[in-house]
Amino acid sequence: AEGHVEVRHRGFSARALVASASIDGADRISADPNIDAVVPESQLGWYLEGAYDVAPALGMPPAMSLEPWVRWERLELQRSVPDGLEKDESRNGDLVTVGLEWKPDPSVVVKADLTLQRPDSGGATEDPFRIGAGFVF
Repeated sequence: AEGHVEVRHRGFSARALVASASIDGADRISADPNIDAVVPESQLGWYLEGAYDVAPALGMPPAMSLEPWVRWERLELQRSVPDGLEKDESRNGDLVTVGLEWKPDPSVVVKADLTLQRPDSGGATEDPFRIGAGFVF
């Protein structure tokens, strides 16, 4: 199951999403000797995201947009596991992503973002930096 909402108003945009899943027979699947993992009985994830178009304040042409944005995510990929099995807390945690999106034209986008990953296990992570581009044709 999932639900989401998106709001845009005067250069501000916000999004929220929540998703939940349950797996029947997780105990039987986890007990299979050919499966080397604990299969969760339930999973949950959500995010909140906000952005603001600063292009008008910078005097950019009306067709352009420049949006700094931030997203906070919570993933619980092993929200609950079958009785007698242990959760892998490295599969649960928070992510915070900050980014910048530039649209020189409504059909073209250039993006950059950095994600800070914080697993519940407290283990070390590699925090990815990404650059991308896209277009609609």
